[in-house]
Amino acid sequence: MLSQNDSMTHPGLQSRAVPARRIITLAGQLSDELSDFDTHELCAAELRGLLRGMTGTASALTRILDQLRECAMLSRLEHEVGLPAYQTVRSELEQAAAAAEDLRVTAESLCGLLPLDVSVPARRGG
Repeated sequence: MLSQNDSMTHPGLQSRAVPARRIITLAGQLSDELSDFDTHELCAAELRGLLRGMTGTASALTRILDQLRECAMLSRLEHEVGLPAYQTVRSELEQAAAAAEDLRVTAESLCGLLPLDVSVPARRGG
């Protein structure tokens, strides 16, 4: 929650807070939906759409993780937790960004490798 003092100290903070909260909420919702997602019933168009969506999502995550390494709050964290912990946080963010970029490249490559008439096999058994 933003205090009135925060809004006066940082004039753009209030206008940025609403979109940031929305993205944070959407990220949680996406996580919940993905945890229950089942790919067995996807048709070819849906599979391609999923891979394209994964490519875009991974690209956005890479950008966000890169930005987090440079955010002001993280710089202040160095003085609160000490240099070794600060360096660990930055290193972990860098590794996460690299993993997200790997996902983007892989999803993009898979989408290109799939034949146009690709289909996902139906479920076996019950």
